[in-house]
Amino acid sequence: MIVQSMRLKNIKSYGEGRDGDGVTICFESGTNRIAGKNGHGKTTLIESLGYALFLTEPVFEESFQMETYFLRTGQKAAEIDVTFGHRGEFYRIERGLGPNSKRQTKVVELVNGSTCAEGAREVSAFLCRLFELPDSKRFSELFWKLIGVRQGRLTWPFDSKPSVAKDFFEPLLDVAVFRECFQSLKPAMDEFFVRLHEQETIRAGIEERIRERGDSAAALEVKRRQLKEIQLRVQALNQVRENLSKRLAQLEGMEVSLRAAESQRNSAQNALALARQQREIAERRMQESAKAAAVVALVVSGYNSFEIAEHQLQSLRAKQAEQHRLEMEIADTEKKKIELEGKSSGARSQADIFTQQKQQKQEEQVSISERYAALQNRLSSSQLDFDRQKNLERSATRALSDIRQFVSSFAALLAHGEATLEKIKEVRASLISRDASILQAA
Repeated sequence: MIVQSMRLKNIKSYGEGRDGDGVTICFESGTNRIAGKNGHGKTTLIESLGYALFLTEPVFEESFQMETYFLRTGQKAAEIDVTFGHRGEFYRIERGLGPNSKRQTKVVELVNGSTCAEGAREVSAFLCRLFELPDSKRFSELFWKLIGVRQGRLTWPFDSKPSVAKDFFEPLLDVAVFRECFQSLKPAMDEFFVRLHEQETIRAGIEERIRERGDSAAALEVKRRQLKEIQLRVQALNQVRENLSKRLAQLEGMEVSLRAAESQRNSAQNALALARQQREIAERRMQESAKAAAVVALVVSGYNSFEIAEHQLQSLRAKQAEQHRLEMEIADTEKKKIELEGKSSGARSQADIFTQQKQQKQEEQVSISERYAALQNRLSSSQLDFDRQKNLERSATRALSDIRQFVSSFAALLAHGEATLEKIKEVRASLISRDASILQAA
């Protein structure tokens, strides 16, 4: 902001001027010095500037009335105009004082003469917006603390206590915002310094690595030659790997064939074990058949004796029937004898004959009875042997049937076992030849 001029009318020592429009004070570029004797209006000029532009009332320890403070003696109305520029634009602020003043406080833009703000409140808000200040109080502080400092009070804040100086300068210079910013940014600054230290550590390590690798240009050529050698070796190794891969594929194929052959060999071994087991079963059956044949041979003699005894028993039963018939005849004869005893003596001779015949028959009966008893005893004594021989004959018959069935099936089984054995021999021969070829190839 640059103050260009001031116009004062009826303000203390400044009257209406030569033309009745007041007194105009112009300021030149650079530093302007205000000088004069006491009572010539130096302080009035500063106070008028503060009141008109900075909205600041004069500071006095004594009480006074603002309506009459600036008025020239005997006057009822006064005027203050301040022309200033800010950021290339020029304005004029107009203020009226005194009980009879009808002048409104306003800000006029000099370029087009338009009114920017009118009224004390609007003018105050406009100036705060124009100079980017938060409120009119700060605007007023700016004047009486820095621009319009009263005589003898310039060094007061510097001679004051730290707390008083702090209260004086912080609102004026916005120092508090720096402290608040510092406090709010301190964690970020600490983090920044920590990261800065880390980066410096990393940088030191990198610089050390750069220093260690100062001869990298010469080492690069060596490494390139080594790389070419390694590439050649890698190509050779890749070729070897391809050959080995092909060889591995061949060996895997041979392994598959070998596993198939081993599977066939295992199958053949299983078939051979089964044939051996069947042969052992057949041998056991042959041994059982031989034992059964021996038993049959032992039973045959008993069976023949049984047949002879059976025939003798049948003949004895026929003789027993004949004996029974004879006994019946004897009984009939006795009946006839009793009937004939009363007959004539002529019949005695016949009776004697009959008696002789009876004696003969009795002798025959006794001999037959003895033979019958002997045969009965023999039959009873041979009954147990007969039963045992009969059981043996039955078991021998069953064993003979089993032997005949086994003999009939053993021929087919033996033929199948021989065929299986021939196949096993062929498979074994092929496996032996294949194993030999595989081992030779490996």
